[in-house]
Amino acid sequence: MNPKFEPVLPEDADAFYEGKRTARLLFAYNDHVLIKEGERKGQLGWIVSLVESMPEPRYTVELCSGQGDLYLRTSEIELSAE
Repeated sequence: MNPKFEPVLPEDADAFYEGKRTARLLFAYNDHVLIKEGERKGQLGWIVSLVESMPEPRYTVELCSGQGDLYLRTSEIELSAE
């Protein structure tokens, strides 16, 4: 069962897939990120979709370990230095 999310604003979807970051969208499609909170803290992943843009953007992050995907908010991830 998929969780319910607020609809993504069309202008946010466009910016996300075009690789344009905004004041609210700090990440773009295919960014390599580090999880900084929760059970998967310290793991790396790739942002593969924007699933919610309001109130705080939430992204689908595909784990580099191959252990699946997570839905994470902006505050739970940061750009990876790797």
